[in-house]
Amino acid sequence: MKLIDHKTSDNNPYSPFDSEIVSLANGQDLLLVSPYIGLSYLKRLIKISKSWKLVTDFQEWIISHPNKSKRFEICDFISENFENIKHITDIHAKVLITDTSAFLGSANFTEKGIQIRTEMSISFSETEKVEELKKWFNLL
Repeated sequence: MKLIDHKTSDNNPYSPFDSEIVSLANGQDLLLVSPYIGLSYLKRLIKISKSWKLVTDFQEWIISHPNKSKRFEICDFISENFENIKHITDIHAKVLITDTSAFLGSANFTEKGIQIRTEMSISFSETEKVEELKKWFNLL
């Protein structure tokens, strides 16, 4: 089990969150839960993963982006990938689950959440807990 933090005062382009997430997602089946997602960050994770599914709050995801063109881009992405995305109103968890590991914390899956804000997360690979999270995800 690892505690991972990122402080805004670090003024360091290195993000321990990003390093851990990329390491976990690479070549794995990826399950994500988050209401706030950067589309480019999500696409980056999709590209390195074997497969993916997302649980999000469509409305929160879309309105969290003030740029109108970004909102349309997210709507198009949802339409094109609807079979991989599930909407749950008021979901607020930030969880990444792979075949063998999980990452939980306060950070949104956005560039700002992963690389800039002061955040705290935990990464672990205890099989029993990872399986418990997979069951939770599937019940959603």
